[in-house]
Amino acid sequence: MRTAILIIGLIASLGYAAFTYWPVLFPSYNPKPAVQAGVGALGPAPAQPVAPQEPVLPTPEAKAPPLVLPPPPDIKLVDPFALRINVRRPGDEPAKAAVSTAPASDEKPRIPKLEGIWWDVDMKVAFISGQAVPIGGSIMGWKVVTIAKDHVTIRKGSSTKVLKVEEK
Repeated sequence: MRTAILIIGLIASLGYAAFTYWPVLFPSYNPKPAVQAGVGALGPAPAQPVAPQEPVLPTPEAKAPPLVLPPPPDIKLVDPFALRINVRRPGDEPAKAAVSTAPASDEKPRIPKLEGIWWDVDMKVAFISGQAVPIGGSIMGWKVVTIAKDHVTIRKGSSTKVLKVEEK
């Protein structure tokens, strides 16, 4: 019984291999019948001279133009874990990069305005003129010297100012 199953499996495998690989084993064998030239379903066609056709080769002019991609946009990478200290309120316009630091003759110098204080065990931050500034940080040329619960001391050169939170 086992031998019969083995023989049937062997014959099936050989048949499958012969069916699959017959073009490789017999490359000269063509199973399609040859069609006589000029004989169609309606009878023989009138004899017409057939000019030999040359293969059509692609010319360099016929190639598609190379794909030109626009340059990639400038991407500014930002560290997602960096401490961000710029704070803006809605409606505030961003600071201009080309602002002159020297005041005009009719303008008086701007003094930073204290907007709030963040007081924590590990960190003290003052919100001055739309920016968060820690101790030792600077804004508009002024350096933050101390931060207390109700006031901030700033210094520029030899002058020192004490900024207090305004009540609304």
